[in-house]
Amino acid sequence: MQETGIHIPNFCVAHRACEKCIQEPILTHCPHCSKIPGGREKIFRGPNTLTDFAQWVLDPIDETWSKEDIVRYGDCHRYATVMARNFSG
Repeated sequence: MQETGIHIPNFCVAHRACEKCIQEPILTHCPHCSKIPGGREKIFRGPNTLTDFAQWVLDPIDETWSKEDIVRYGDCHRYATVMARNFSG
């Protein structure tokens, strides 16, 4: 908890899963999800964690994506579910 009394995240682990791999451990290879740039796990840390995570969820496309990737996977977070957990205490 920051001095203001507002919790500001400084570490976030995001897992991506499709209907084929949702029940599998995150380290299990998924033929579909592994094709999406960035794979199944993305880690955010530091003072920009919240901003970087929100940007990634709302617009996962970055400079590493090819034009084909954008067409094929550009809406990969359309049905995203986001959960939060504060691991203090």
